[in-house]
Amino acid sequence: MVYLIDGVLKNAYDKVINTFENVIDCNTHKQAYIGDHADIEAFAESEFAGKYLDCCVNLYKSSKSKKILHFADELVRCIIQNQHDNGYMGGYPQSQEWYCFSIWNQAFTVYGLLSYYKLTGDNEALECAEKCVKTIAKHYMDENNDILDAWNNGTQNLSILLVLPDLYNITGDKLYIDFINCIYERLKKSTNNFFDFETILNLYSKKGIENFIVLISMMLCNEISYDEETLEGARRYWNELEATQIRRTGNGTLAELWTPGGNAAAFYGEETKPNETCVAVGWCEFSMLMFMADRKSIYLDAIEKSLYNHILGSLSNDGTDFAYYQPNYGRKILRTNSNLYKCCRYRGFNIISRLHENLFLDDDCITPTIYTSCVFTNEKVKITETTKYPFDDTISFKIEGTSDKKLRLRIPRWCKKYDIRVNGELLCCKKNDGFVILDIHDGDEIELSLNTALKTERVIIDDKEHLGFSYGWIVLVPDSSICEDIYSPKSDIGDFKRNYETEYNIQFDSNDLKLVDYLSAAKRHETDEYTEWVLKKQPH
Repeated sequence: MVYLIDGVLKNAYDKVINTFENVIDCNTHKQAYIGDHADIEAFAESEFAGKYLDCCVNLYKSSKSKKILHFADELVRCIIQNQHDNGYMGGYPQSQEWYCFSIWNQAFTVYGLLSYYKLTGDNEALECAEKCVKTIAKHYMDENNDILDAWNNGTQNLSILLVLPDLYNITGDKLYIDFINCIYERLKKSTNNFFDFETILNLYSKKGIENFIVLISMMLCNEISYDEETLEGARRYWNELEATQIRRTGNGTLAELWTPGGNAAAFYGEETKPNETCVAVGWCEFSMLMFMADRKSIYLDAIEKSLYNHILGSLSNDGTDFAYYQPNYGRKILRTNSNLYKCCRYRGFNIISRLHENLFLDDDCITPTIYTSCVFTNEKVKITETTKYPFDDTISFKIEGTSDKKLRLRIPRWCKKYDIRVNGELLCCKKNDGFVILDIHDGDEIELSLNTALKTERVIIDDKEHLGFSYGWIVLVPDSSICEDIYSPKSDIGDFKRNYETEYNIQFDSNDLKLVDYLSAAKRHETDEYTEWVLKKQPH
């Protein structure tokens, strides 16, 4: 068991709890399943409702909020009562049950139902989910329909893969394995062969979140039936994204697509539709599954980079919404426009709702996967982690109880020098694959110091030299609320000193420039602006 005790993650979590208890009206999500909705080309409300249901389950597990569980109960009853006789659920007229977002919407509804079933054991929820998926399986396995005949470059209907591993694990019905194999066989013969490709840009689909759903599903399927080809394809995709697409704030895409040189230094305005929040969340989910498969620290680094920059930076101040797209200069966007889908809102909520299950891994070692202030307990040991990371570089652990397991501490890639003290004594610990492994004993007090420093990156944009700044994974930017004319050339930018009397999470000042963390930048006033890249004044 893990629970948060302090820090920016705890702050975000508390706000999301309040949103689910007091702001979101469950009845709006129930409407997604009641009657027929005519405008099917724009109707994805049952996708959002399924995500809402999954979030309710996750938040109840960590908070025990009976109010949130009651909303989940209400929504499940509504879904069951409005399921069509043939198994369909989702709000489309019967004549159009196989069009547009139909499979996508149903996949996320089933995902929510299965989360609810695993929490409550409600057999009606499971029966509803099975009836839906068996109808879809029959449509593609027995009736010779092509699952790749779908929106978003053939990927839309592949979302049904997401629920098949859970259904097999719960029921043992081999039908779900057969359906996985049927979909894999079709994929391997297509231009969307995620198992074997030279570059991601050669795949027919270059979509961000849609491709992530396929890759996440493949990794989940691999947990029930291991296949090296699946894992190797996922590794290749992840490595190329990390090298060519993921930007400094832990996100990517333009207009929801991977593009050539996608993470090159540039100014990405709102009109280019950059940095979709769904993509950042998908990147984190994919990275966590890659870590579970490979146990490499680079995947956890990727999650922290995205979580502590784009994801928390795109959460509204009151915790009720997320940005859809996020430019890297100008005004910070903190809400989804009314004319856009609410997918980013609910994916953002979902990653916050799952924080508690992703903060520690308890396997052969005990691993704090994302550094933050929290408490971990199992049958033998309690570990209290206290830190102001990532805005401070010291992370402390207090051990209570005795365990044969060791503590595995990650050293982030940016860290060149670190210190570890146990009960005040400095240890000489060599890192292996990004981790240091320590014995732990009752009463131990362990301190990890990462010796973080401000880093400057020099880039050329439009033939002019620009500078970017960071502190560990934290992107630092000037904020117009405290920094005059953030877009003008700056000259005196070399000698920064940390300002501890700040309202931001972190601030560094020089004579000509003030830098604050991307997460809290441009959030104090609606007119505030920021810029990722600072124009450097050239000598005459």
